[in-house]
Amino acid sequence: MEDVALFKAQNQIPVEDIEREKIVLSDAKKLAVSHGLDPNSMERFFLAQIDAAKAIQYRYKAEALTREISTRKINLQSELRPALDRLGSDIVTLFAAHLQSRYPIEEENRGLFTRTLQSRLLADSEKNTLFDAMLEVRIQQ
Repeated sequence: MEDVALFKAQNQIPVEDIEREKIVLSDAKKLAVSHGLDPNSMERFFLAQIDAAKAIQYRYKAEALTREISTRKINLQSELRPALDRLGSDIVTLFAAHLQSRYPIEEENRGLFTRTLQSRLLADSEKNTLFDAMLEVRIQQ
């Protein structure tokens, strides 16, 4: 997300992109259905991810106001978005494999999740919101 923020900062593009969010959510729901997951629960998880991503981007852009930002060139369309799309697909696939093997994500995994999720620009409350959304992902009934 810092690379996305860098691209947006370099190109004076706002963090929020409602049209892109709609595409990401629609794709996530379609993937969820194709993997036997409840699309609404997957949408809630992806919404939490989008909110966390925006928080990281806003914080990065705020930091850029007080320090020089990198001049390395990044291409959002040809580099970052395809990688993020693959990551989103991988996430859905992993949720499906995990839940279909009858191993639910449980509260006792929260500490490991929050310790493992490394981002200096992501608050603990945002990590917890992501985990709460993970707890809600279900197999389609």
